Amino acid sequence: ISPALSKLRSAVSPVASNLAPAERFIATNRFRVRNAAGFEKRWAERKSRLGTLDGFRYFTLLRRIDGPAFFKDSRPGKDDAPDYISCTLWESEDEYTAWRKGDAFKEAHGGSGGIAAFAS
Repeated sequence: ISPALSKLRSAVSPVASNLAPAERFIATNRFRVRNAAGFEKRWAERKSRLGTLDGFRYFTLLRRIDGPAFFKDSRPGKDDAPDYISCTLWESEDEYTAWRKGDAFKEAHGGSGGIAAFAS
């Protein structure tokens, strides 16, 4: 370890030393849906092996809501905005790619009951 790096590490506070490394891979998807209740139910009930996969760290599903009136003039047209955005956080792009090419992805996204059935 270089002396400069050693000094940097010793200068980092205990709280900051618990932070995740700065480099991660984030994958997002945008969805416009016809049936919001069905879409949310399908996400809530679907089986997923994400939490068991190498490199997977975090998942969230964000739903668009109408904000306060003072935001309405500054945002893009409502018809152009997605209804939902999914976001996954991975240790690396290679681990994300391995998931995309693997059985866990096919299980979660395949079949007639998949998330795509709700897309508009």
